[in-house]
Amino acid sequence: VIEKVSKQKEEVVIKKDSLVVKEGEKILEVGCGTGLFSDLFGDDYVGIDFFDRFVKKAREKNPEVKFEVMDATKMNFEGGSFDKVLLFCFLHHMDDSQFDKVMKKVLDISKKVYVMELVPQKYNFIARVLYWLDRGYNIREFSVLKDKLEEYGKVTRYHMFRSFIYKMVMVEV
Repeated sequence: VIEKVSKQKEEVVIKKDSLVVKEGEKILEVGCGTGLFSDLFGDDYVGIDFFDRFVKKAREKNPEVKFEVMDATKMNFEGGSFDKVLLFCFLHHMDDSQFDKVMKKVLDISKKVYVMELVPQKYNFIARVLYWLDRGYNIREFSVLKDKLEEYGKVTRYHMFRSFIYKMVMVEV
């Protein structure tokens, strides 16, 4: 139920942020998990995740979509392989060194990167417990996230929104 409610809100934000995919655009989602958003991005979507059990579940849910088990810090795609790369609720799992490796690679394989991330909330105890359960040990304040992203490219737009009990931000680099 939580996943369904959360996805509905995030889907609205994705569409509002012009992430509607044009025919023929190649999309890579890094850290796709169980493929929650894969149905939003058309036929030329590839999802990767480090955990084989997540990729197995994604393939069961969407057998027609291409999912691969892959370490995001060691992606083996050639430069310019994708039109857009999606990092949805993923970077909070990366320490600064891993963050740097991932950003260098995704900006090599694509010109546009879309980041959707959790934003810490001091007084939201339930969200903090869920962050911990999610193993999001590197949730960054928005100003820190924005500064880190701008080390790799210009942040062209962003906006904050609420999804279920989380506060989130969508950023285009």
